Amino acid sequence: MVCSKIDSLTLSIGSQKDLKEIKYVLDASSQLEKFLPVATIFLIFSSSSVGGKAFSLSQTDFEGLVKAIKSINPIAKRKINFIINERIIKSSGKEYLFWKGLKNGCEFK
Repeated sequence: MVCSKIDSLTLSIGSQKDLKEIKYVLDASSQLEKFLPVATIFLIFSSSSVGGKAFSLSQTDFEGLVKAIKSINPIAKRKINFIINERIIKSSGKEYLFWKGLKNGCEFK
């Protein structure tokens, strides 16, 4: 969704900090999505009792992996929405429009 242009937007120190926090959450979520399958597979195969020659993979192993992967994005989304909602309450003027636009899915470039 493209929204109306906001000219001469100056973000407060708090908003700048929150944007950095959102970037951190997105980066961490992306890294975790890449790392989690590898770590889970490592744990499954390292617990083999026959020295790596035979593996016992249960349905629970795969269900846990899928559940963990699917839960990452909602967690990141909740955190980001919390930051945005908090900033909407604390902001006014053009800064308020910026945060309200982010909440509504606007793209500001």
